[in-house]
Formats: sequence, structure tokens, C-alpha cells
Amino acid sequence: MQEFRDILIAIDPSQDGFGRDGTIPDEARSAIDHALWLHKHNPGAKLTLMAVVGGDQQEAKHARDLLDVTAMRLLEGTGAECVVRLGEPYIEISRAVQEQGHKLLIVAARRHGLVHRNIVGSTALRLLRYCPSPVWVTPRFFSQDPAVVLSSVGFHGLSARILELSASVVKATEGSWHVLHCMEYFEEGGMRLRDATRAEIAEYRERARERDWERMHALTDSLAEKIGVQPKFWLAEGQPDEQIGLAARQINAVVLVMGTVGRTGLPGFVIGNTAEKLLTSIECSVLAVKPEGFVSPLSS
Repeated sequence: MQEFRDILIAIDPSQDGFGRDGTIPDEARSAIDHALWLHKHNPGAKLTLMAVVGGDQQEAKHARDLLDVTAMRLLEGTGAECVVRLGEPYIEISRAVQEQGHKLLIVAARRHGLVHRNIVGSTALRLLRYCPSPVWVTPRFFSQDPAVVLSSVGFHGLSARILELSASVVKATEGSWHVLHCMEYFEEGGMRLRDATRAEIAEYRERARERDWERMHALTDSLAEKIGVQPKFWLAEGQPDEQIGLAARQINAVVLVMGTVGRTGLPGFVIGNTAEKLLTSIECSVLAVKPEGFVSPLSS
């Protein structure tokens, strides 16, 4: 699939767990395993391993030497390249994606907390805001295929892109596909102010559910037919982050595909409360999608 033909893998060699004996932390190993998983299903895909360090050229050489005996050994046989830059990680990674035209960024950004919860660091959150490509945030451990893909759609400008990327993962890995929409009853508040009856509100809510069910099918059916996979459709009610997390756990999702821009519509600055809450709690991978034509603020 063209979506995954050029993959950048960003890891932090200063993280505890890298060793000259070849040892590598679970989080970095998970990011690499995700890249190898996609490479397996996309023979010929280009892989680039990248690290950003502070200090001087000596520090960069030290990091490169360390990566050669750890991460790069895991990528043997793929033709992967290794790049080490100096600077601020989220800036240099975003610039590399923009300059080299990488189609996907896989980032090893989750650390296992003291209370056994995944914690997403500031670099990952900033990459969601600034990196021009989709960002795949990996959990601590890699889950073997076939993939169980959960697409969270909200009938905004990102929905088509979310479904396209989801279809790419499903087709590439011969996985299963679930499409989730969290209902929002925009007119109900006004109806209650106008003293609408319970029957009128119930009728409105039923019409809204029917409309959104049809919209889910209209967005998804042609893609599903193209890849030969029939998704399961979900309509949920309640807080989006809670409902998405509940669905992901219920189906044992391997990948959650969702949008990154909040309702303010300020690309590059707001990733939305739902995305932030999910990234700090959900156990599966999260593939975060940018709006069509997204331009990183670092470009200005």
C-alpha cells in the first residue's frame, strides 16, 4: 500500500535499556516491530530509523554507534537506513518527514509508569501537532497480526482520510475492521429549551441515529468492497474517549485510527481532548491522522 511505502521510525537512544550488549527497551522494540510488521506486508517499503540527541557531534556518533549494535540489528535485511540529528526531537523529526517525504512516522513514545499505565511523553504529543504525516504511536509491546482495526469517525473533514488509512492497514495485514461513531445530538438542547415532548425528542434521536448509520455506510462501503472486508459498524453514546476506549478493549483492537485536530480547527496546535485522553490510557497502537492538506506550523 502506498500509505506505508516510506516509513520513519523515531526512537530515543538515551532511554534506559539500550546497551552495548544489544539490549533494547521494550518501547523501542515495539516501534521497530511495528515497522517490520508493515514491511512484511509491504515488501520493498523503505524504512528509516531516526534518533535526535542533544549535545555535539560526539554525542551523535555515540548514539549512532549504539543504534548500530541494537536497533539496526533488528532491521537487518530490510535495507533500512539510520539517521542521527542534533536538536529538539519533535522539531527535527517533523522536519525530516517534511524534507524526505516520509509517508508515515512510527514513534516509540510510551513509557511504562509506576502505576502500570502507559504514559505518552511530550515529544509524541508535539509530533501529533507538528508532524505533517500520520503518526503511529506504539504501545509498550507489539501484538502479532492479523490486525484488529478500529476506526473512529466523526463526520468531519478527517473521516474519509481515517477510513482510507484504516483500509490500508486492514488490506495490508488481512485483518478485521470495526468502524465506530459516537453520536452527538446537536439539536436536542434547543428542543428541550422549546419544551419539546419526550416523544418528539425520542423521534429526533432515532432519526439522527438512522442518518448517521447511513452516513457511516456511505463513507465506508466502497472502501470495504475494494479491499474485500466487511466492517462491523458501531454507534455509541456517551463521552467519546470513554466509548472509544471501551470499544477498543471489547474487540481487543490492535490499531485505533483517529483524527488529531480539535474542534477549534487550528491544525498543528490543538489535537483535541479525545485524542489526548486516549493516548494516555489506551493500550493499543494509535494511528493519528492529519487533515488533508495539513501544513506543519514549522513550515512557516
